[in-house]
Amino acid sequence: GRMAAAREKSSADTPLGVLTQLTRELQRAHAFADLLQLIAERCALLLGTQRVSIRLLDPSGTRLLAVCRAGSPLHLNPNEEFKTGEGLLGWIVDQGEPILCADAEEDARFAPRPGMKERLGAFVGVPLIAGDTTLGVISASKPEQGAFSDEHCELLTLLAGVAAPHIEIARRDFVVRDPLTG
Repeated sequence: GRMAAAREKSSADTPLGVLTQLTRELQRAHAFADLLQLIAERCALLLGTQRVSIRLLDPSGTRLLAVCRAGSPLHLNPNEEFKTGEGLLGWIVDQGEPILCADAEEDARFAPRPGMKERLGAFVGVPLIAGDTTLGVISASKPEQGAFSDEHCELLTLLAGVAAPHIEIARRDFVVRDPLTG
């Protein structure tokens, strides 16, 4: 017991340790909101940032809704929606491909919004895909330009791959159980 606990503590700070721990945590039952919060917080830890957002597509598949975040929102209206194809997030959903930017605001796909409290800075985002269904986007930002590397993008892709099936199942259960908000 003690050796295993010591081993787990020392590896919990490594990217592989964070992903392994998340995989174990996802195997337990979670309410939908708690599941998303867990994923956002582990993502923040994995990427060494305060700012993570998970946005899921609405039932029509045309709008990305803000469902969860770690850290403070960048927008004065954090529930602002993005349409598919709009901005970095909409591009990720449309193309099913990740984006890694040293400075998001220099990227041609960036869609500036009124009411942003500060610069976006470095950005990494990947699609959340379960089977052949794109669920949404998980993204992270950091004020320092160039703060994310190709390895961060790969780690986020791994995290999204581990998390997406759990999000899909939890969302389906949530919608079945809760027709009012579904």
